[in-house]
Amino acid sequence: MEPRDYIALDAGASKKKKMFIALGAVLGVIILLWFWFGRGQPESAAVPGVEAPVGAELERTAAVKMPPDDQDGDGLKDEEEEQLGTSLLEFDTDADGLTDKTEIEQWKTDPNYWDSDGDGFADGYEVINGFNPAGPGKLSQSPTTNP
Repeated sequence: MEPRDYIALDAGASKKKKMFIALGAVLGVIILLWFWFGRGQPESAAVPGVEAPVGAELERTAAVKMPPDDQDGDGLKDEEEEQLGTSLLEFDTDADGLTDKTEIEQWKTDPNYWDSDGDGFADGYEVINGFNPAGPGKLSQSPTTNP
């Protein structure tokens, strides 16, 4: 081989090396963007050992301006929350997928305990699957889109 052949081979290797570096940089940016934007929404309130069916979503709240007497935006005034022993800062004190106000007013369940009827299923999981979160059996009312 002539010396110029080695230079030609080196130029080809350099071009491949630049391509791999560029490809790596693009993949790195994609992964960075996925971590930055793709994971921004937290999962719904999860209860250990309870899996919601595919497509089932537990309650989420929109970013809205909270009234001064309801810090967590669950619909219960802070004074009521203090009397009930629920969190002033968490809209779902027991992380069962139902807001504190919904548990008290609509489902008559305990906002401080994730499984009000003690059957091993989270109250929110029972509601989205048509079961009574306050006791045995099916719901007598159909769940709303925002339990």
